[in-house]
Amino acid sequence: MVKRFAHKIFTLVPPSSAIDVYGDWLGLDHVNWKFTDSYNEAISQPYKIAMMPALFNVKDSYTYREKYTKFDFSKFDLVVLSDVECHSQEYILENCIQPAGIKNYLVAVGGVYKKLSDPNFIYRPWWMMHHHRLNHVYEFNYDNREFLFDALLGSRKLHRSYVMARFQQRPDLLAKSIVNYRDTFVNHWGNDPSYLYDHVNKILNGEQLQWPYVSENFTEEHALGLEPHQISEVTPWSVYKKTHYSICCESFGNNPDDKNPGPFFITEKTAKMFMAQRLFVMFAPQHTLKFIKSLGFKTFDSVIDESYDDIADPRQRFDLAFDQVEYLAEQDPKVIYDKIRDITQYNLLHFESYIKQTKQQMLNKLLEKIPLLFGTFE
Repeated sequence: MVKRFAHKIFTLVPPSSAIDVYGDWLGLDHVNWKFTDSYNEAISQPYKIAMMPALFNVKDSYTYREKYTKFDFSKFDLVVLSDVECHSQEYILENCIQPAGIKNYLVAVGGVYKKLSDPNFIYRPWWMMHHHRLNHVYEFNYDNREFLFDALLGSRKLHRSYVMARFQQRPDLLAKSIVNYRDTFVNHWGNDPSYLYDHVNKILNGEQLQWPYVSENFTEEHALGLEPHQISEVTPWSVYKKTHYSICCESFGNNPDDKNPGPFFITEKTAKMFMAQRLFVMFAPQHTLKFIKSLGFKTFDSVIDESYDDIADPRQRFDLAFDQVEYLAEQDPKVIYDKIRDITQYNLLHFESYIKQTKQQMLNKLLEKIPLLFGTFE
């Protein structure tokens, strides 16, 4: 049985760094392992392991490419990779592992396009786990909340513009909610105007989209010392204390591949829903709720009509989803809370256990791989 790998692991991203591959795979156990940032020291050892971001050698990658491309990773016996965004198994194999001549590997991916077929890949929602690491859970009662919904929309994307347009056509609902749609966030993923653009314009009926937009009901200042993109790393407890329900617009709104649902990129946006015990309506690719359930969480199909999750056409999917927003606006929040309390409490507890289980699975994969390659170490 492997107790500990005695040799030093090569990494240029040590524990506590932004994209912490070492801590990602070793978790709380990382204090019992040794690492080095010296390439020559690493490859001079009898057994050679490297850990690094998954897209270390992809052109225009922002994941430490300039640090890693000068090294020959074909000399390592095992290369352990972490992808914190949403790249497919095939993309990582074809653009990272194969060009680098890597023979043996383990990869943790942050999102899923379709079922992972390579046993050396494992899914772990990095942004969910990262958010959990940076935030604490607070409990507060459901009484005396001033507003119905929070819709903190983030960077400009079509599915978020859809939500803003629907609120814009319901000024009564907008006045009862906290809706922010800022211009301070960078959209790394771009927009595909073909799948929803005309539908949003039809909803607006000749009006201009209100963007950027900050609700009059929003009075809190940005957290001091944070860059705009870091705001997403903070759970907005002050907003949640004032609102009954959440609108969750995940990073993707639709899959460019019409034949397959997804991609499933579950991030800090959904993590906040679990940590704050929120009822949420999801605006994301088809079957996102189904995917969340496959991870062991519960959603709210006993309270609202979540059949929108099964609809492939994003126009119809989002229309039915927003119907649920309008339905909730007409309900007594106390009655809704009585129906969802067990669900939201379960999700919080499962969120904690899911993170522990996932990190243990990653560590187990590494511990299983080492004796296969090197034999048993004490």
